[in-house]
Amino acid sequence: SAFALSLLTLTLGAGCQPPEYSFELAITVAPEVTLEDGQALLFVVAPDSGGIELASEVGVEALSIESDTTQYTGAEPECCLRGTTYSFYAFIDRDGSGDWNAGEPWGPDASNPVAISGDGYQVDILVDVDPG
Repeated sequence: SAFALSLLTLTLGAGCQPPEYSFELAITVAPEVTLEDGQALLFVVAPDSGGIELASEVGVEALSIESDTTQYTGAEPECCLRGTTYSFYAFIDRDGSGDWNAGEPWGPDASNPVAISGDGYQVDILVDVDPG
């Protein structure tokens, strides 16, 4: 089923320029991933070609999971600084730590790393048990 979500603006850190671009967000959870009500699906952004381990450095957005929902869509009102490259990820935070840990289902945007040059970029992520 589909679930529309309302996202808050990512916090890019003190002293940074304000975010300049908006984009669309689509996260799909693979059928192999077991979902439990109340767990968090985290959408994270890493600088440049940084891996998921670095993703909390730029921004993180927690979305509440519903066990019967596998599609999460929405619009991120603002993100990303002009001339900067980012990598987008999502993962299921099974232990509630706020950080990705080995064994937690995750997935990257297929186009990582992405240089955002204008509004309307479509972030498309498949969260899987082992995205390879």
